Amino acid sequence: MTRRSKSRFLITAALALLSGIAAAGCERSLTADIKKPESDILLFVGEALRFEGSVWGGEDPYSFSWNFGGAAPDSTAEDPGDVIFGVEGAYTVVFTAADKNGDTDSDSVVVTVVTTQYRTKEQIKAYWNNIKPSLASPAYGSAPVLSVGNDGYEGQLSQQLIDEGIAWVNFYRWLAGLPDDVAEDPVFRVRTQKGAHVLVMLDILNDPVPSPHDPPLPTGASVWYESDIYGGPRNTGANTGGWLSCASSNVFWGWGTAYTPVQTVDGYMDDYGNDTTLGHRRWILYPRFTKTAFGTVWGSGVWASNMYVLERPGFTAPTPDFDFVAYPSPGFYPVQCFTGPSALWSFSANSAKYDLDTNTFATVVRQSDLQSITVTTQIKTAGYGITPTISFNPGESTKDETYSVTIHGVWDKTGLARIDYSYTVTFFDLTE
Repeated sequence: MTRRSKSRFLITAALALLSGIAAAGCERSLTADIKKPESDILLFVGEALRFEGSVWGGEDPYSFSWNFGGAAPDSTAEDPGDVIFGVEGAYTVVFTAADKNGDTDSDSVVVTVVTTQYRTKEQIKAYWNNIKPSLASPAYGSAPVLSVGNDGYEGQLSQQLIDEGIAWVNFYRWLAGLPDDVAEDPVFRVRTQKGAHVLVMLDILNDPVPSPHDPPLPTGASVWYESDIYGGPRNTGANTGGWLSCASSNVFWGWGTAYTPVQTVDGYMDDYGNDTTLGHRRWILYPRFTKTAFGTVWGSGVWASNMYVLERPGFTAPTPDFDFVAYPSPGFYPVQCFTGPSALWSFSANSAKYDLDTNTFATVVRQSDLQSITVTTQIKTAGYGITPTISFNPGESTKDETYSVTIHGVWDKTGLARIDYSYTVTFFDLTE
């Protein structure tokens, strides 16, 4: 439902001019307007929403009434302030003003309230205490042989490291209200370890690599290495080689000390320097993502890690029911899962229900002082996991601070209208 048009006064004024009535002799008709919220809005159960009214024309004194559609007690204040919507549903809120002569006018807005996905601090801490990682550095179950000859061997990452990495992925997804049932796939596990081996060998051999997602065959590779470790861009349905893993994975590749799977997941979620797509994060938060694997190889001062995110030939899990997915997630959010002021915040919609486009933008208000924080909204390139997605950056993520976020101009495909969507984020420390 869209806001009622305020065209009646303009039409009356135009008719008055056409009939030769002097403008100075006209009295303005009474007009009531809802200033906040500015349009129809969607929010979670338990969220507080500020209401403010305005009236002009007619003759004062004025009287006011707010009918919240049964979601909250009625009010006679012009600005009733924050109202909490505690029950799921769609509520038509009506603001009515009357002047001394008994003339009245009304304005309305629709507030759609959905079941909360918020987690309490206690729930989040309990989940974290059950899965928090204990290994701070990589370890092998069996060490690789760094060769592109017949003796080359990809090795095997420690199973505990893999399990901790997958648990960390599920923690991020659980915080976002997504299914936390991602599990290791044994075929993907073989692929990821071989993919990491290929990338490390390319680096050791100083071979040019235009894209780690399409690595060339390392120089001097034996026929056996090409067939068994590299695999090549062919037979993607059954190929267990490293090339297919690189083409299907989030890839971390660097120098110095290797990262654990947990540390790479944090890096993917932060996605620093990948502002155009935020593709690594969006694959982790893809609602149908259920199968993964981690592979890591290091040596000679270089290392590479693959996290499998693309099922081949296609995703098999059904799409869970959801409206939006945000990072950081609504409600309480642990500072341990957010890298700080440089990180982009993101907001993704269920494309079956909503769309985000150039008319969509974000606003952020710091609640301790009600200071609006200037942000720039960017649409992310399609084709990377969950879509459509926008990003914005308030430039701060202070512990024990609450930030109120509103996504304006979300296109509701069902209601065929623009709506706003509001939520809050409160950062806290898991260890306190």
